[in-house]
Amino acid sequence: MPLLYAAFLVCLTNCHPPRSSASADGTPARVFRITVDTTANLPVSQLVDSFKLIPIRTPPGHSIGAIARVCIAPDHRLFILDKTGSGIVIDVLDSTGRYLYTIDRSGGGPGHYKNISDFQIDARSKTFGIIDPKEAKFMRFDFSGTLLEEDPLIGTPGVLNFTFLANGDIAFSRGIVPDRDNRQYSITVMSDNMKVRRRLLHYDKSSSTVLTTNYPFQSIGGKTYYLPVYRNEIDRLDSATVEPEYRLDFGDKWITPEYAYQSSHTEDYHWVQNELPHSSFVYFVNYALTTTHLLVYYSYKRNTYLNLIDRHTGEARQTRLGKDFSLLGFTAENSNVLNDSIYVAYISDRSKLDHLTDKKYGPAFHPLAADSGERNPILLFTTFKRIP
Repeated sequence: MPLLYAAFLVCLTNCHPPRSSASADGTPARVFRITVDTTANLPVSQLVDSFKLIPIRTPPGHSIGAIARVCIAPDHRLFILDKTGSGIVIDVLDSTGRYLYTIDRSGGGPGHYKNISDFQIDARSKTFGIIDPKEAKFMRFDFSGTLLEEDPLIGTPGVLNFTFLANGDIAFSRGIVPDRDNRQYSITVMSDNMKVRRRLLHYDKSSSTVLTTNYPFQSIGGKTYYLPVYRNEIDRLDSATVEPEYRLDFGDKWITPEYAYQSSHTEDYHWVQNELPHSSFVYFVNYALTTTHLLVYYSYKRNTYLNLIDRHTGEARQTRLGKDFSLLGFTAENSNVLNDSIYVAYISDRSKLDHLTDKKYGPAFHPLAADSGERNPILLFTTFKRIP
């Protein structure tokens, strides 16, 4: 969360009025009204169609710690970005959760990374890539962990996230203020040989006051979507253009420039942590997409909320995330989408499962919670109901 606060603060000090919610051909973005219902407390079974639990099984002496990202390979192997206390590694499991091997290139110098801010699989080339923000470089590996390329992110300072596009290009997201060379764009699209093709989303034309997600890119049904760090709009992205697809209308719950630009706020980022959560404004937004649903996860007055929206009809259900929904909160916050209809979350503290009281799903979780001898997380695969 500190990175989110920092990114938000930077945006506050460099914002301009929002652009029109229309694409280049004049097609308006679909507007979804996000109702902040502070009283709604739905049972899990009213939103969830099914859960699938996969306990992770590792050999003695090897445990998986803080999962930051889960990606699936074309052969259904699970690649887990594991930021443990002892280092940053990628653990590879089969589809049943059985440990296969670990990829560890942490360290300094060529062929190694000091940190990983994003990790993505390219199903097209059967490789995966990582961004090391400390060394400002992009690295690509085959699925065995062999380094295939390592490239400095020249001309794209501040990159934290990326995605592989359908044609093989790579989109890098900066999410910070314009640099001194006046490269005032949020996205840099590069070819697979790391040549800059174009820069998209000019700050001067599209900036506004916004809070945003850990992982802004989502790829569903052959299309790529993007939630910029500086506005409440989900865009459709390809190698040439960025077009508004959806606008999230929080009404009077969206932060106002008058509040954001107070001198005390622009001079001290601590207000984002200390004051904003008590204000009347939404202060954290994340999203995920399937072919049928838009999932919006947000925080308001120190509570977290989940809106499930039918992408075709606009019909929605929303709930305040109580103890039962802490599981779905993990899902939404991490925005791990494994295919067109399933989200994956991880549960490290199994005692959280004791809180699940929904009669339909509670029995499935409670035996796992009782297994106090198992230290590995559980992978939780969630499919959501269609909204009638």
